[in-house]
Amino acid sequence: MKKVFIYCLLIILSCSLTYGQNISSKRFKKPLMVIDVVGGLNIPVHDFKGSYIDEIYNFQSYAAGIGFHTGVNVKLAVATFEQCQFRLTLNLGYSHYVNSDGGAYKDIYVVPVGWPQYGYINPVRIGGTSSVRYNIPYVAVGGEYAIFVDPLLQSSFNFGIDANMSIITGRVFNQPWGLQETFNTYHGNVRLGIGGNIAYNYRFVPEFGITVGMRYQLMNLLLRSSSTTDENGYLYLNDMADQSLNQNLSSSRIMGNFSFFAGFNFYIGTRK
Repeated sequence: MKKVFIYCLLIILSCSLTYGQNISSKRFKKPLMVIDVVGGLNIPVHDFKGSYIDEIYNFQSYAAGIGFHTGVNVKLAVATFEQCQFRLTLNLGYSHYVNSDGGAYKDIYVVPVGWPQYGYINPVRIGGTSSVRYNIPYVAVGGEYAIFVDPLLQSSFNFGIDANMSIITGRVFNQPWGLQETFNTYHGNVRLGIGGNIAYNYRFVPEFGITVGMRYQLMNLLLRSSSTTDENGYLYLNDMADQSLNQNLSSSRIMGNFSFFAGFNFYIGTRK
């Protein structure tokens, strides 16, 4: 009986060592650099989202609707452990938002110099169409913590946080029935914010894989300001409270979004 027990124990140890060697031989190497190429759907939140275009002129919201984004994320591993990595990240992206309104607004054509302190008109809804679009390139710098969730280091959950800079531009269109369409253009407004994301990566081969995830971005945490329309006719975001410009600017406004994304990632080099 004792010999049988010893024989079984040797078989178990032998199988365990063989399994460990197989796992070790098939294991992917931890990457030195990961490059993600992604695209996805954006949902505006806070004061950025809205339903009707007159909310822009009344300073209630920015009337943004559903948008999309695309971007490239470069990640460099700076610390590697048995089942995780810490990476520095650089994210270059572009977001675009649109919204339309089944109505137009009376007497809101091209706003005059000095608006909204001078020449402000309370929006009156009439027949026609109106719309808005926002174009927002951004850059984000931060860090990511990646946790490998299988013995082969083939898949990982990634948790990231960053500081970002956005340039927010756009155009607001108004076309009452029977009249020519007019528009007002936003000046390039630079804003600083923060962001965070959660993603899942899966590697098909050592050099290539896919990623899916979600991201929250607060675009205008810093550098908010309000200003009158300049001599070139540009609108400003007016996201800082300033009732000396207009009584409707009674509080500062926050611009943010949630993103759901998917894409491909490329793995370069190895890091022990």
